[in-house]
Amino acid sequence: MRGRAFIKTLNHDLKLGFAENYWKYFILLGYFLVLSVTLYQYVQVFTATIGDGTVIHISAKATTADYLIYFYNGIKIYIPSSSDPFRVPLMWLGLQMLIALIVGSYPSKDFYTNSVNVITRTKSRLSWWVSKCIWVFCSVVAVYVLGLLVALIFSALFGKVSFVPGKDISFWINSIDASKTTSGKFLLALLLPFLVSLALSLVQVFLSFVLQPIMSFLLTGAYFLSSAYYFNPFLIGSYSMFQRNALFFNGRVDVRIAIIVCLIIGGIVIVAGSQYFQRVDLLPKKQ
Repeated sequence: MRGRAFIKTLNHDLKLGFAENYWKYFILLGYFLVLSVTLYQYVQVFTATIGDGTVIHISAKATTADYLIYFYNGIKIYIPSSSDPFRVPLMWLGLQMLIALIVGSYPSKDFYTNSVNVITRTKSRLSWWVSKCIWVFCSVVAVYVLGLLVALIFSALFGKVSFVPGKDISFWINSIDASKTTSGKFLLALLLPFLVSLALSLVQVFLSFVLQPIMSFLLTGAYFLSSAYYFNPFLIGSYSMFQRNALFFNGRVDVRIAIIVCLIIGGIVIVAGSQYFQRVDLLPKKQ
């Protein structure tokens, strides 16, 4: 009976969560489309002057991997210098904040409106929290699937469907050395941005209960911005940047270690949330 009630709870979260957030996915779709058009046009007009004064032009067409790297590229590790001011990686940061916007409000709102009825029906606070964690997982999956679909469409129409990055585009536009990157290595590297988003989304949702949704959203933004400015093992936002990945040129993020860290953080948040909801008042004060 509890299992059946849990399925109903999960179904409630998936339906209501999507209904509340569908317009945010349209914004995200527009964002991916703008980035894809930008890369396509950039490849068409790109020129560079090398050491002997020779002007080169990229003749290669962007692959699926090139588009995905462009989405999640970020910036190289920043070393503070008066001659090299910090430049906010707006494309990367904008995407992270859109993900934070998608996951940020629904769980807390549902707690304040439906938690008593749902938990009374399922007779399990743990089931209610686990359902929210699954909803977060599905939401983050939807974000990355949407990005993948856009990359596949653009590479099919204007380039090449391949998960091997183009050497010229990687070096001259995405600023990484992918000359020895295989499709397997690329897909492993692509797993990391997803896991970072999932881990930090779980943290954000948990904080939205402990604090307020707007506070957790602002803290998430500050955390990602700090991750761009400082390279620190505790600022795991860095892990989601291709330019800092050890599989590519000058990267320092070990993919395997980073994956383990993300899984540990996600696990800690799930356990902490289950303990929190065993004790929290089901009739909290309204926001």
